[in-house]
Amino acid sequence: IVKVDIRNNNCIRWSEEESLPSEPVFIENQNSESREEDDVVILSVLLDRKVKKPLYAFWLLKIWLKL
Repeated sequence: IVKVDIRNNNCIRWSEEESLPSEPVFIENQNSESREEDDVVILSVLLDRKVKKPLYAFWLLKIWLKL
């Protein structure tokens, strides 16, 4: 999963060895008063390359804000 900041050309990647993430789904944080663009919950499913089965679903919130 990649986050690109087009304002300053920064690019941050997240990955897990031997896994493939699905396309992320971004859900606006309804409890936030900041309404910042990056204040979202990110959902994705990881597929294990070896057994070709889902490993787990995950979400990122505060981690994404700090990237």
